[in-house]
Order: sequence, then C-alpha cells, then structure tokens
Amino acid sequence: MRKLFTLQLCATTFLFPIWSFTQVTTPPSLRLLPAEEEEYHQIETNINAKDLAAFRTSRGLKLGTIPKKMSYDNQELAPETMKLRGKTSLKFRRKSYRVELSAPFTFNTAQGQKALKDFHLLSLTMDRGYFGNRLAFACLRETGVANLYHSFLELKINGQSEGLYCFIQRPEDYALEDLGSPYVLRRSAVDFVIADHKLAKGQAPELKTQADEAYQAMIRAANDLEGEAQFEYLRSHLDLDAYCTWLALNTWFQNGDYTDEILFYVQPGKTPMRFGIIPWDFDDVFATTPHEDWPRRNAALGEKLLFSSEVSLDRCIANNPQLYRFYLQKMKALLEALPEAKLRDLFGKIYTEIHPYFKRTPILEMTQYDRQKTTSLTRLESQMNESFQFLVKRRGNLLKMME
Repeated sequence: MRKLFTLQLCATTFLFPIWSFTQVTTPPSLRLLPAEEEEYHQIETNINAKDLAAFRTSRGLKLGTIPKKMSYDNQELAPETMKLRGKTSLKFRRKSYRVELSAPFTFNTAQGQKALKDFHLLSLTMDRGYFGNRLAFACLRETGVANLYHSFLELKINGQSEGLYCFIQRPEDYALEDLGSPYVLRRSAVDFVIADHKLAKGQAPELKTQADEAYQAMIRAANDLEGEAQFEYLRSHLDLDAYCTWLALNTWFQNGDYTDEILFYVQPGKTPMRFGIIPWDFDDVFATTPHEDWPRRNAALGEKLLFSSEVSLDRCIANNPQLYRFYLQKMKALLEALPEAKLRDLFGKIYTEIHPYFKRTPILEMTQYDRQKTTSLTRLESQMNESFQFLVKRRGNLLKMME
C-alpha cells in the first residue's frame, strides 16, 4: 500500500493531461518529532452488546442506540443517543457516530475549551494516513474560511478500542451557535439540490422559505446570468472569497470528492440575504482523478485550474472571465498564505498530535479494517513526507502557471 500511495501521488501529473507542469525543486524531508508533553484524549462508552454487534456488521443502515454511560478523559458525560453517520464510511467495520448529550459538556483540547451538547466522532476510515482531514481543517483556519473545534482521540466501546477518531464539532452547530446564523443547509451531490437543513431555535418557519428561495436564485444566477452581472450577483449573495479559497484548496490538494461536502449558512445581518460556507469532509484528498472522471471534467473546464466540474456554480466560475480572475486571485492568496515553511510547521504540529495514538497497539490493530489497511508509525511518517513533498511541488507549479 505504501508503494501504491507513492505511485498515486507521482502519477497525478500524468493523469491530468491538460496541465503542463514545470519542474520544482524537491524540498528537504520533514523532521517529524513527538512533543515533549504529549496530549492524549479518549472517549469511553458502554452500549447494549446487541447494538454494538449490529453497528459492526451493518453496511449502510444508520442505526442508533442509547449509551449506558460515556466519559471523556475520565470525566462523566450525559449521553442521550449515539447514532451511525456517514455514507461510504458505513460500509466499513469502524463506524462514525453522531453523539447527542442531554446537557452541554466543556471539552478541553489543544484548541482550548469548548462547551458542546452534540458532536461527531469520525472514524477516518477513508482518510489515507489519518491526517488529511486534520491538515485541510488547519489550512481553512489559517485562511479564515472556517474554524471547527476538533481533536484526535481514541474511542473505546465496551472496554475495547475502536481505534483513532476525529472528535469534531458539528458544522451546523458551528454555523448556528458560533456564527449566529439563523439557517443552514447542505448541498447534495446532485447539482445544487438541498440535501438537509436546520433552522435556528426561535426563528420563524418563513425564514426557511426565504432562505431556500435565495439559494435557488443563486442557482439561477450561476446558470442564467453572464459577465459582470453574474459576478456582482454572486459576490452580493455568496461569500465568494471563502468559496473560491475552498475551491482553490480542493484543487491544490486534489480532492477527489468535494462538491457535496459543504454547508451554506445565512450570514446574520446581511442585506440582501447572503450565504457563507462551512467546508466538510476531506477524506479523498491526494486523489488521482476528480469524482466525475477526467473526460467529463476536461470537456467542461478545459485548461482551467479547477479540479472538478460537478456543479454549475464551479463551472460558471471557470467560464466567466471576471469570476475566474477573482478565483485565481484567491488561489494565489491561499498559496502565498501557506508557503513551504508554514506547511512544514502544520505537518509537524499534526504529527505531534497524532503520535501518541500511533504508539498504542490496540489503535494500530484497528487500522486493518480501514481503506489503507494495517499501518504503523513508520508508514505514517513516510506518508506525511510524501504528501508534504506533493503539496510543495504542486504549490510551486500552480504559482508558475498563474504568472
């Protein structure tokens, strides 16, 4: 698998025939060192044995249970429900969960303290190396796009380790509670269809209708308007800075599946109604192909510097000269905000966070059930170096192409 991972990264340039890359000098390897004082977190829970057996054998059903008890770092929690979540990840042995508490609990991690009533436990079973999501979230925070509260931890169920997890604030709660949004929706894999939504407490139902109509109007603008009228409409009704920065990150990281991994939230106090974004789920970064495949992507976008063409908003950004210039400005700003030295720091920090978990045999044993199969600390270090080299080279290539 290590050789396959290396080949996938190296082959990407050749699998993208429309982009002619220039050679960039290979940077020195990462110097990955554990922290002097390592931080380790754990959630333990006890659930009905039959429910646990059903969780482990389920290959698609979103089952749930009521935990008998639950703790975080030996501090008692008050769980109400624990439900399976996800889509493709549900086909794997290690499941992701949504946990609901009956009362908020103040968690304490390297990101500080945060009171949460609900949260997700992501199994990272699709995440090659287990650091892709963490790295993408760090880049989004560095560029001011989003700042979801999250941390690595070990999940134990009925006394047995379930492996490495990402404990993370629910993105809809981040929108409604931290950002003060009255309404948030999630875009589906089908072009611009609303897959899910949530209205803030105390908001009138009419607001949902108004927000959905504003969202549909944005779709029509992406499909029907042209030139400066399209640019001005989208900039007035969408946080285009954040959206284009997210698009650029997906292109730089070669995210193979991202079009439905985003939430749109109504920004409070904006007139006309304007949407912000919360990106989500970076399990498929460092992919060799976009989700729709190369022929369809190339037919829609040609030589434009976007990795995927699945939705009309992205296609209009590529094909409207004014929007595309704006997008390239945001791509350049992203790449300049994350130079080699900054990337090196981020990889080093993530290594110190993940290292204490990779020292634990029960956690490593559970990796046999994931997409990349059994791993080790040595393999993690190799994968992190490969990904770092890939991103530095690709960053240099993209900057040269925009000269």
